[in-house]
Amino acid sequence: MKTRFTVLDIKAALAEIRDNLLHHYVLNIYDIDSKTYLLKLRKCASKHVLLFESGNRVHPTEMEWPKNTAPSGFSMKLRKHLKGKRLINATQLGFDRIIDLQFGTSACLDEFHLIIELYDRGNIILCDQEYTILNLLRARTDKTTDERFAVRESYPVGQAQPLKEPFLSTEELEENIKPPQIQGNKKKNKNLTIAKQLNSCLGYGTDLIEHFLIEEGLEVATASVSQDADEILECLQNCYEFLNSGKTKFQGFISTKTNDNVLQYVDYQPFLFNQSQLDSTIELEKFSLAVDKFYGEIQSQKAEQKMMQAEKSAMKKLENVKLDHMKRLESLKLAQADNVRKAQLIEMNLDLVDSALNQVRSAVASQIGWEEIEDFLEEGQDEGDPVSIAIRELKLKTNQIVMMLSEPMYDDSDSSSEEEENPSESEYTKSARVTEGSEIIIYIFLDLSLSAFGNAKAFYDSKRAAADKESKTIDASKKALKSAEKKTNESLKNIQTVRQVTKVRKQMWFEKFFWFISSENYLVIAGKDAQQNETIVKKYLKNGDVYVHADIHGASSCIVKNIDPSKPVSPVTLHEVGHAAVCHSAAWNAKVLTSAWWVHANQVSKTAPSGEYLSTGSFMIRGKKNYLPPSQLVLGFGFLFKLDDACVARHAGERKIKGLVNDVEEKEQSELGEIKEENENEPQLEGENDDDSEDSKSD
Repeated sequence: MKTRFTVLDIKAALAEIRDNLLHHYVLNIYDIDSKTYLLKLRKCASKHVLLFESGNRVHPTEMEWPKNTAPSGFSMKLRKHLKGKRLINATQLGFDRIIDLQFGTSACLDEFHLIIELYDRGNIILCDQEYTILNLLRARTDKTTDERFAVRESYPVGQAQPLKEPFLSTEELEENIKPPQIQGNKKKNKNLTIAKQLNSCLGYGTDLIEHFLIEEGLEVATASVSQDADEILECLQNCYEFLNSGKTKFQGFISTKTNDNVLQYVDYQPFLFNQSQLDSTIELEKFSLAVDKFYGEIQSQKAEQKMMQAEKSAMKKLENVKLDHMKRLESLKLAQADNVRKAQLIEMNLDLVDSALNQVRSAVASQIGWEEIEDFLEEGQDEGDPVSIAIRELKLKTNQIVMMLSEPMYDDSDSSSEEEENPSESEYTKSARVTEGSEIIIYIFLDLSLSAFGNAKAFYDSKRAAADKESKTIDASKKALKSAEKKTNESLKNIQTVRQVTKVRKQMWFEKFFWFISSENYLVIAGKDAQQNETIVKKYLKNGDVYVHADIHGASSCIVKNIDPSKPVSPVTLHEVGHAAVCHSAAWNAKVLTSAWWVHANQVSKTAPSGEYLSTGSFMIRGKKNYLPPSQLVLGFGFLFKLDDACVARHAGERKIKGLVNDVEEKEQSELGEIKEENENEPQLEGENDDDSEDSKSD
């Protein structure tokens, strides 16, 4: 996958920058990450964004890239020197992959140069008019020339390499292009094609050389100097002439491939190379659009992968919480069952347990040494004493003994099913059970200070304590799981709001105002404040348009854009615009029912009578005002869908003008007929002002 610009890409990108961005002013500078920056430019109503990434690319972009919330120190430095400056020139230093953007002019003593290096690790360097470095992305020292790139050092503009001339003879070609070296039975550089070797010598670009090699009828993989020298020389001459030409118009092409039914972008190019003719390609109008689409798709894929990983991590945390609570509850249930079983075994062997406890107590009371007691028990075991055999271990430090009690095993199937039902028994329970023949041997810890009944009661008490703990754990688990699920849902919502790279829709000129499209397809605009009222009247009110204003102080100025001045605006549209004018006036907040009036464009003037002054957003209305009926303070909203250019033809005629529809229902036709008759019978609108000579002021 292609990751950075070639020399040909730089040529195409600079051609677009010169055509579209020169003499634009810098509005602001943003950083996407530590290597990628956005330059926002403007000239009159034309707005553009230039994206540059250190070491990789420079191109105009139409995508909405996610910006850092706080600008970096390097962005602040660029803003300090470049904000408000004009982009004067964009050039390539020699034939190197270095772009020089000039801002301002030396005549005004505000000239600065932004140098973007697109080779190796790349760099972004801000210089003054004498190319003294003011700031840079990374300081370094060139290993070959020992040139230091740091603040207050001079940038070596004169060291840029020019475009190398092609080889002119077969001897020169053979001298520079050597066949791959052979070591033993393996080639050292078996993948080094003739195109790559030529690019390493001349730097024309591997793709461009391969393109002209195929044009000369050569196979890129098998072409050699010894057999195809003349064709290779012709190819190099074509490359040199193409790069040296003044071509300024480039299209954009994206090579794609399908992997597991997923379309993947592989490469972008300023024109379709011969080697890409058979590949699946996407053709775009401009090279910058291809680069934009290519990197935008990659960025979206990275964002999706990051989002999927974050979702997986959040769900895994929730599952771990649930699993932990399940394990706790399971261990408490097992502890209850184990305590009940031990208590029942003690009750089944009361005499044996009491005898064992009394025997050890009497020995301890006789002040016999612990080792002697153990020897005494071993002798009893050898003699077959059942009490001594039942005592398996003495734990006199903790005042306990370990007894071995047997539990009858009634059926193998029952025990196996029981083991299956309790597969997660504690290690202690498993180690305390030994199967011997038809019995299950269980080891039980007994307290010497208690009787057999006392020890059984202690196990029952432990069972009840475990049951209480289980109920409390269940209650706590519900709260903990609710809290964990809430946190997980919140994190998933935050993950889903991760911004992806999307194409910015170019806004229409009227979207900065209040606007709507009437039912008869008239565009209506209204000012949001006094300054916008001033703007729409001075700039957009033309002959044939209609000016509408609410009959209250502090209202928006509304304009109906009439494309055909020979036809008057119909009463239906005027009523809708009057309704909008009232709703966008002070009547909305005051909840006052009022009406609006309309006049023609030639009745609106900014010239005040002698001795009077018109403030911003106020105008003189000369002649008769045509009043409209009072309007209710009700507003609605709708959706407009932007169609692709390829889809416009399929939706032609869908938005039909109200009143001109032929195939409507009969009821609607009759209602429309009544409305038309009323409009024809009435020579002027209801509530018209009869005083034609009165001049009034609108604000």
